Amino acid sequence: MLTALDFWHLVEHIIPVYVLVIVGYVLTRFEIIEPVHSPGISKWVSTLGVPMYVFHLLAFNDPYQTSMRLVGADVLSKALVLIGGCLWWRFCKCGSIEGVIGFFMLATLPNTVLIGDALLVPLYGEGAYTQVVTIIFLQSLVWYNLCICLYELRVVLLEEKQNQLMSKSTLELEITRVHHSAFVTVGGSGPLDAVGPAKSDGFDPRHKKRKLHSAFVPPGNQDPTLERTISAPARFSFSRSLSLRFTPGIRVFDLDYDPQNNDVVHPDDKGTPAPASPVMSALDQQNEKTARNVFEQQTEKSEPDLENGNSDFEAEHAEKKTVVLKRSHLSRWALITFKMINRVKKVPLTYASVAGLIYSLFAFKYNWNMPYPIRKSVELISEGALGLAIFLMGMAWARSGRLISCGFKALSYGIVVRFLVGPIIMIIAGFALRLQGTSLKFAILQAVIPQGVISFVLAKEYGLDVPLFNTAVVFQLVIFIPIVLAWYYLMEVF
Repeated sequence: MLTALDFWHLVEHIIPVYVLVIVGYVLTRFEIIEPVHSPGISKWVSTLGVPMYVFHLLAFNDPYQTSMRLVGADVLSKALVLIGGCLWWRFCKCGSIEGVIGFFMLATLPNTVLIGDALLVPLYGEGAYTQVVTIIFLQSLVWYNLCICLYELRVVLLEEKQNQLMSKSTLELEITRVHHSAFVTVGGSGPLDAVGPAKSDGFDPRHKKRKLHSAFVPPGNQDPTLERTISAPARFSFSRSLSLRFTPGIRVFDLDYDPQNNDVVHPDDKGTPAPASPVMSALDQQNEKTARNVFEQQTEKSEPDLENGNSDFEAEHAEKKTVVLKRSHLSRWALITFKMINRVKKVPLTYASVAGLIYSLFAFKYNWNMPYPIRKSVELISEGALGLAIFLMGMAWARSGRLISCGFKALSYGIVVRFLVGPIIMIIAGFALRLQGTSLKFAILQAVIPQGVISFVLAKEYGLDVPLFNTAVVFQLVIFIPIVLAWYYLMEVF
């Protein structure tokens, strides 16, 4: 039971949070601390302060005093939250990796360090301290690092999407450039644009006067809009199509090209199209086949002249093809996972959590004592990190210019997930693992504790949903006491 003295002790743990938030708000509002100072403070908190804070939590708490069933329930509840978020991301059109991260952090990162000891120990006795240590251990070692993995996965997915857009844009530019350089005007007065610069003497061997034998199309009931597409040999790295209009009664392939004036001369440009049938006759097909053969023979003779001009493009295309073939050996998600792991390896928090776990395993087994100067330094840095993180929340609140910076809808969403969805999922996990009595009640009630400060630090470091977590941490501390007591008495009744 929470007595009046216990209630005041809990309030004493909450008051310093609001003192730091208000100080940060006032100093930023009156421009005593300018916004330019925020990146430096945030960088110190994320690269040094929070890693030392996590190391302190892991190194000075006994890992051997853990409840395995509570560990199983906590892990199962977090797994259910993550699976539900991933299913929403996969099968809903509105799903996104950002929504999965926000939902997971709101449902799984309580402020156990600040509130847990002051709230749960008075309610469930001194035996609850071991369970509090278990929750802190799992949160510091597993769930913070899992959130970092999700954030880094988002960064990698954004980079992959940007690379795909850039590759697509580059390919479109290459195709446009090659199409422009190989453009041929047939049946009009436009020039035949050759690829590559002409020689200094004014004569380009590629501009040869060529005579294509005529393919006579007899007049008939043909459609004047009927076009035939003749595939030309590949002048570059992919095939071209030359679209020619067959007009009844004229010779469409009787072309003379004059290299001096770069004009296409049409010796027979007369004749009026007559109405035609959309069905090709056998003679039409024979004429088209003859024209195709003649065109291929003529262009094959000039192909060696184009090879030197296209060598750069062929080399570039071959290099891109090699890169694509190499990447095809790995699946897309395997490559994304590899990139994500490489990014996670650069995060200081990961190394701090591993170092804290290793030290605690040896220290509590062999009764090691950390030298006082080192221990005191770690404690000062960790306390300063938590204080500066809360101070940053006040600065962010002042810069938003609103009382509820994320909006009332987002605030309501965070409250529902934190105080309703999280405990319900923990109830499911507890019953699945057959938790009973005080262990089950403790597991449910610790899931009702308000949002943790580290969630704001992670959101600010990766630039995602900063107003949401800032508002969640500040406002949930105001309203959580009646909600926690309601859950407590509800569980006592049932």
